[in-house]
Amino acid sequence: MQDRKVAPQASADPPLGLRERKRRATRRRLEEAALALAAAHGLDRATVEAISARADVSPRTFFNYFETKEDAVLGIHLVTIGDELLAEHADRYAGQDAVASTVGLLSMTAAAAITNEHREARRALVLANPQLLARFHAVMTGLADAVSGVVGRSLPGDPRWAPVAGEPGVADALIGLCFGAFRHFLMAVGSDPDLEEVERRTVNLVRTVLRTGGSAD
Repeated sequence: MQDRKVAPQASADPPLGLRERKRRATRRRLEEAALALAAAHGLDRATVEAISARADVSPRTFFNYFETKEDAVLGIHLVTIGDELLAEHADRYAGQDAVASTVGLLSMTAAAAITNEHREARRALVLANPQLLARFHAVMTGLADAVSGVVGRSLPGDPRWAPVAGEPGVADALIGLCFGAFRHFLMAVGSDPDLEEVERRTVNLVRTVLRTGGSAD
């Protein structure tokens, strides 16, 4: 299958090789440089050139790790939704309904997207620079778009969704509902979100909405 890349790396990886350790060290330096410059001089003056110079890399190298300076400030990584992640998802959510499976895929991908460190510093910068929140929302929307095909292929396996699985827009409607609730709880829980709790709340809310509306039950 063709991999799709979004801006939110799977957990429980095997021991890292030297090349990957160097890559992660470089990415960490770029993130810390972006945070330090934005906090000290403002987001506008934290340019790609300034971030790269502080991290002792070239601007060309910067773009091997981040699409924008905002991504470096937020700690957003490029993640491949490929066979390995999908196999892990299929194993983890085997036998669960379409809602749990969809929210789980969003949660797994989001877990890979955002750096866990320096959350308070990032939260302060987001509060002072609303455009960072807009970038975060754009990244999350890209995540939802990227999982659309996966969700569409999974719906026939859920008896409650199978009758409408082939209808245009059904998968996107389910993703939109799950994504909206997931994003709400992710933003509501504060600067250090517990993704398992966000996932649980999202699944409960989406199931409640579907029951109330008389859909898919």
